[in-house]
Amino acid sequence: RSTLFPYTTLFRSDDQGTYLAALITYYGLVSLFPLLLLGSTVLNFVLQGDPGLQQRVLNSALGQFPVVGDQLSDPRGISGSGLALVIGIIGTVYGGLGVANAVQNAMNTVWRVPRNVRPNPFRGRLRSLWLLLVLGLSVLGSTGLSALSRTAHAFGTRLDFSIPVLLFFAALALNATGFTFVF
Repeated sequence: RSTLFPYTTLFRSDDQGTYLAALITYYGLVSLFPLLLLGSTVLNFVLQGDPGLQQRVLNSALGQFPVVGDQLSDPRGISGSGLALVIGIIGTVYGGLGVANAVQNAMNTVWRVPRNVRPNPFRGRLRSLWLLLVLGLSVLGSTGLSALSRTAHAFGTRLDFSIPVLLFFAALALNATGFTFVF
């Protein structure tokens, strides 16, 4: 040990954090493209035969996505198929499980969990599936709460200021609970 630099242990990089972050990013990208394929296929089924709704979706932020936006702006439209739906679902689940496994591995490595205490590959995959389910439900729940606070005026209900604020904090609490559970 050097007496000139007593804080060298603070700057050690033996936890491989950058490698683990790159692995999480890789699996995130692997799951993103099948998710875009899945989204464009589902949009084709939902928007088929409704040009007004197609134009509204095209003018929204969804029209700016790389895969979905280009296919929606095509005058012939997009043609979804059952095969594209199956490939999108399988690819998204595979990539999502990869992200969840990479996150578990990163947390176990950074927190120095002994290898004999870490879950075996089967329990790890089940835990990853459980984590994806919890995160997916929390995102869907917070999206629903946000949409409820934004569209309540459309149903003729006159909301005062406190209801949207309460719904915002409920969505925030739901997200915080979901992410805390995942960590």
